[in-house]
Amino acid sequence: MNKDNELDKEFREYKSAKKYYRQSKLSKEQFYTIRVKLFNATTASINYDAVFKVYKETEDDDNDVLNSRIKYKLGLHYLSGVGCKQDINNGYKKIVEASKFHLPDAKYWIKENGGEKDHGAEVAKKLLYKDEYDKLKQNLKNRYEKENNGSEYVRLGLARYCIRRKMFDEALKLLNEVGQLQDKEISSQKEKLIKDVTKHLK
Repeated sequence: MNKDNELDKEFREYKSAKKYYRQSKLSKEQFYTIRVKLFNATTASINYDAVFKVYKETEDDDNDVLNSRIKYKLGLHYLSGVGCKQDINNGYKKIVEASKFHLPDAKYWIKENGGEKDHGAEVAKKLLYKDEYDKLKQNLKNRYEKENNGSEYVRLGLARYCIRRKMFDEALKLLNEVGQLQDKEISSQKEKLIKDVTKHLK
């Protein structure tokens, strides 16, 4: 079963369980187990619109540590605008709420990013896209492992991904790591991508 189908399955089970829980036909412990299963399926998915919807739906089901983890995830989505309309103030508010349960990730976020103007919006975006980015990186490495200057093509491919995901600072960093080579194809692609990035950074 792919991760989107698994998320949909767990979400349907959750909604049914929530109804029974409200009718006192399901114990708190049983409902908690179903909430955990849904949370795990949600964090594993890269269908970011659906992920955000699930976090919104499941927030404040209970005043527990799992809820603090949901609030932290919601905070990252609001901060970054991944799967939702960006709302930096609300995102940071959610992370502060999560920290009240002494969630280490939330407390660390406040320490490292609380003083920043965007409260770590770009960092949040990189964190949420990490699994997708890492998978693409491995695929590109496999594709270009036997090519001359394969590592440079990997960087170009990752830079394109970052531009598509509006991670322009990361894209520029990758492009600056592409060496000055005699390969005209690489030089041409690099020049084109740098123009694209700088247009967005102005």
